[in-house]
Amino acid sequence: RTYQILARLELTFKYTSYAQIQEKALAVLHGYTDNVIQSRRKELTKTDSQNDLSENDVGQRKKVAFLDMLLQATTTDGQPLTDLEIREEVDTFMFEGHDTTTSAMSFLLGKLAKHPEVQKKVYDEVRNVFGDDPSKPATLAMLNELNYLDLVIKETLRLYPSVPMFGRKMMENHDIDGTIFPAGSNVIIMPYIMGRDPDYFEDPLEFRPERFAVETSAEKSNPYRYVPFSAGPRNCIGQKFAVAEIKSLVSKTLRHYEILPDFCEEPEKLYSEATLKNEKGVMLRLKKRSSV
Repeated sequence: RTYQILARLELTFKYTSYAQIQEKALAVLHGYTDNVIQSRRKELTKTDSQNDLSENDVGQRKKVAFLDMLLQATTTDGQPLTDLEIREEVDTFMFEGHDTTTSAMSFLLGKLAKHPEVQKKVYDEVRNVFGDDPSKPATLAMLNELNYLDLVIKETLRLYPSVPMFGRKMMENHDIDGTIFPAGSNVIIMPYIMGRDPDYFEDPLEFRPERFAVETSAEKSNPYRYVPFSAGPRNCIGQKFAVAEIKSLVSKTLRHYEILPDFCEEPEKLYSEATLKNEKGVMLRLKKRSSV
């Protein structure tokens, strides 16, 4: 829809074949989410959560699942959220974090394979935090100690943002370099282009995680130069979870395997289907570590 005029406009989109494809796909997705919501609503109706306390629960703050919070939440006027409002929030958490995290993980592992010196630094850091037991479960506190891996994730997302472009609608007029953009204009922001701009990043095509460690990095000097998760009040709601998930998967993988490049490396052919992908995938080899 981004590239085709007739598909982009709501007035004409409904007459295209894309509309039928979208309708069928949404019916499957929404049907699954609605079933989850209705099933959980019935369970909560059967159970009086206020009376569901054991002696061990007294004085402790009870952990509540995200869906339960939505089902029990109310609006400012005291009304419960509608099923549609709940579904929109659940859809965001269930579906928007899958392809994006997969994309980031693929490109990150690919970069570790091509840069063994970076991989060694990450592996050494992982061993310092987790010790020599590869089966040791990760905790959030442990993941937060993986500072160098943080830099590697940022550098990967600079070159390969999971969402290479996203849109925003201007709510008021803006004067940018003498050009007036009226309120209501749709603007496309391209993290992929920004991350490879030499005005923002020195030697932009060089994979150098340490660039994010310095105080003069583009991220710190101007947070709107580095926007793989967008920025401002409408930034990615799952940003911290995504980073923790990537750290958990990478640390687990490196404790068991050394990541090696494919025997036949082919040039990258990137394309976007909402998320950034390589045409032939990211081909890797895994070598089991002798200590495992």
